[in-house]
Amino acid sequence: MLFSNLAASPDNQLHCLFSIAIVLFVFCGHEYINPNHRPAGLLWSLSTALEVGLAKELYDGRYGSGFCLVDLAYDLLGMAIAVIVLFTFIKIN
Repeated sequence: MLFSNLAASPDNQLHCLFSIAIVLFVFCGHEYINPNHRPAGLLWSLSTALEVGLAKELYDGRYGSGFCLVDLAYDLLGMAIAVIVLFTFIKIN
């Protein structure tokens, strides 16, 4: 199941929401530890969300319903939404 239906199923919505949550959580954690390096926090948070999403799809490819690029696309959509939220409410140097 490399490609599935492009409509936002509940699973796809979860991919998007969890990516948003991971990016915001990791960014806030990095901001708490090191507030003077916001661009690095953004990179850490995006790479963490991408790694979690890719690991989940690799797991699904091996043990679950199969690797799905659409799920990864929804992960990327969630990361983009999180970046928009961060740039809207927090000044990234």
